Amino acid sequence: MGMFDNVKFDHPMPDGFGGGNFHCKDLRHGMDMATYEVGADGRLRRIASDEGQPLGDLNYSHHLVITGDGHPHSYTLVFKAGTLCEIRCFQTGVAVPFVAVDGGTN
Repeated sequence: MGMFDNVKFDHPMPDGFGGGNFHCKDLRHGMDMATYEVGADGRLRRIASDEGQPLGDLNYSHHLVITGDGHPHSYTLVFKAGTLCEIRCFQTGVAVPFVAVDGGTN
């Protein structure tokens, strides 16, 4: 079993899945198994760290692959200028723009 970080993302996905808890290996820092969340504003934040990594907004501007934690769903989250702008679904090939809870698009 490999090491991974946990990502909380409670947002409707392009394939109709409601979101929840995911695993990710794209954010690995040594042996740290951290917990992240993508907020309703589309910002990625580290909310817990085993090795004392700084907590808070990462200003992340890359692709992030997340896979199901107990469910078979996988997605790529595309961040630009620190904010989530697109969600790509591996199961269907569908990509949709991220719409923040406040109704604005990024």
